[in-house]
Amino acid sequence: MCWIVSVLIERGKKVGYMKPIGNALVEVEKKLVDEDALVMKGLFSFSEPLETISPIPYTEKLIQSSIKGEITDLQSTITKAFAEISSGKDFVVVEGAGGLGTGSVIGLSNAQIARLLDLPVVLVASDKDFVEDDILTSLGNQKLGYEFGICDGHTLSLIHI
Repeated sequence: MCWIVSVLIERGKKVGYMKPIGNALVEVEKKLVDEDALVMKGLFSFSEPLETISPIPYTEKLIQSSIKGEITDLQSTITKAFAEISSGKDFVVVEGAGGLGTGSVIGLSNAQIARLLDLPVVLVASDKDFVEDDILTSLGNQKLGYEFGICDGHTLSLIHI
């Protein structure tokens, strides 16, 4: 993600960053925050608070509460944060959480978030980890357009959802 954000900034673009589901959690000032979001905020001095950059910490408590039907407004949390981050920006780089299916138990897989925010998806995965079936399973049964390429030993995919 750093490289993508750096290139856009070097080209004079106003760039925002978001990781809607924080799955790499660390404790900072007695709060759980996503480590990737913390690093990106530090590197690029994004003005938004960490709670906006990564609004949903993916905890066991969240998963259990979601399964019990106790949490219902996660989509609106993400759309509000995205609206704040994207205001006045040319681009917003939105990082997915973990694997393709991470978040699906709470109804917010990476593909579901991309649909929610109407975003194109660029998938970067190590060849050994990349399985086309995982993409199709994550995206569900729908018409898709996708292209694959190899760059520096990684598989790059542009997926049209």
